[in-house]
Amino acid sequence: MKLLTKTSRILLGYAIVVLLVSIPLFYFVIEQLYYQDIDDALRLRKEELIIRTKKLQSERDIALWLAMDNDVKIGASAPPLRDSIYPKLYLDTLAHEMEPYRELATSLQVNHRRYRATIRRSLVESQDLIVGIAEVQGILLIILFIGWLLINRNISKKIWSPFDQIIDWLQNYEVDKEQTLIYTDSGVMEFDQLNRVVNELVNKNQKTYSDQKNFIENASHEMQTPVAILQSKLDLLLQSQGLTREQAHHLQSSYEVIERLTHLNQSLLLLSRIENQQFPDLVEVSIKTAVAKILDHLQALIDDKPISLSVYLNADRMLQGHPVLIEILLSNLITNAVHHTPAKGHIHIAITDHCFLIEKSGTPLSFDHSQLFSRFGKKNTNRQGVGLGLAIAHEISQLYQLKLHYQFREQKHQFAIVF
Repeated sequence: MKLLTKTSRILLGYAIVVLLVSIPLFYFVIEQLYYQDIDDALRLRKEELIIRTKKLQSERDIALWLAMDNDVKIGASAPPLRDSIYPKLYLDTLAHEMEPYRELATSLQVNHRRYRATIRRSLVESQDLIVGIAEVQGILLIILFIGWLLINRNISKKIWSPFDQIIDWLQNYEVDKEQTLIYTDSGVMEFDQLNRVVNELVNKNQKTYSDQKNFIENASHEMQTPVAILQSKLDLLLQSQGLTREQAHHLQSSYEVIERLTHLNQSLLLLSRIENQQFPDLVEVSIKTAVAKILDHLQALIDDKPISLSVYLNADRMLQGHPVLIEILLSNLITNAVHHTPAKGHIHIAITDHCFLIEKSGTPLSFDHSQLFSRFGKKNTNRQGVGLGLAIAHEISQLYQLKLHYQFREQKHQFAIVF
């Protein structure tokens, strides 16, 4: 969830709570204020009634007075009463429904006699007025909130645009390519500081990458020179006359060690180049064509071992990647199967719509299968290899987001590249 969306949701929730609380509260406050005003008007009406009823002389005058004002009632004589104001419902004879009133009960002295008097005032119009005021207030609050939300969202987008630019630039950043650093003057101190820190980090990464790349290339080159000299010297010694069998055996062992060192150097260099993503060119590579080419190169080794081989290349699948790396991935898996399959064993290779599958007969692993794709994490019993073939295959599969699986089932080792 984006930060702007999250903050907007929080503010929206807060605004809804405020609206739900403020509108009823506003209605209640307005109603109480209006009731207070009605009560004051009733008390003023009482004072007016006291002054005007002093001129009444008889019961007939009181009846005439009451006939002229329906909101005042004067009853039979009663003891002195304390003024009280209360709500009451009366039937509207025209509308045939009960309507609310505020009523004041008090004592009134007329012609030296004390009467019970009630003064009332209708609340029908006041309720309609209060509801109208509350509705207008609610609409104004909603309009105010919507306007504030839209303005806040537009302003926030403009304020956060430098941050979005930095994120977009980082998503497209590639350490192995020369890219112009991002420079944005947002006017916001935090974003300018973030921009400065990102540029410093990118500069450090590019320098580290360049230094590492140069070191690997230089180390590989420097290692190849003495190794080549050693190989040439050993070749001369092996061709010299007068060597005993024991001396020839030691020289041959040393020569094999030098060859393994050469292969190890090449494999480590390849792993480093893969991790540094120094194979940017992507093309469509046919698995069927690559497998057929690899099997053709290994046919002599397969025949000499000997092992039986069944190949089903009826289907084909195109992989997006560097052609050299794709061929190395498939070659390492097939070569590993050939080298580790016992004599008179069987290898099955197939291409399906979902995976590239290699099965080979053999005994269970002598180590945990989780170490199978790790570098130097397993015992290498093959004198012809350096133990990095499967590690390189795993790195290539991760580079191109392929799933490389292994399992041992029914006395068979199964390797599968799931597309």
